[in-house]
Amino acid sequence: MKFYKRLPESLTTVTAFSKIIALFIFIMFFLAFFYAGFSLGKLQSGKIISEVTPVPMPTITTTPSPTCIPRPKCLDTVPRCMIAETPNMCPPKSK
Repeated sequence: MKFYKRLPESLTTVTAFSKIIALFIFIMFFLAFFYAGFSLGKLQSGKIISEVTPVPMPTITTTPSPTCIPRPKCLDTVPRCMIAETPNMCPPKSK
């Protein structure tokens, strides 16, 4: 036995009037919640959404690039590696 068989046919028949009522309820549902959300947003923020606070511009600093090629660490160890030392290498670090 199905549930919808117990209801009278006048309550289960889809008519033009029932479609209009369903559409009206559907549209009013979204309008009501849109209005409620908009009102709640105004209460919580207390500000107009279009207000913009200025953001300070960050300062950009550049670091100078080294003018020498980094020196391999193996040149300063004992035993020394067999890499040739060139004049454009950075000087050895003092200890």
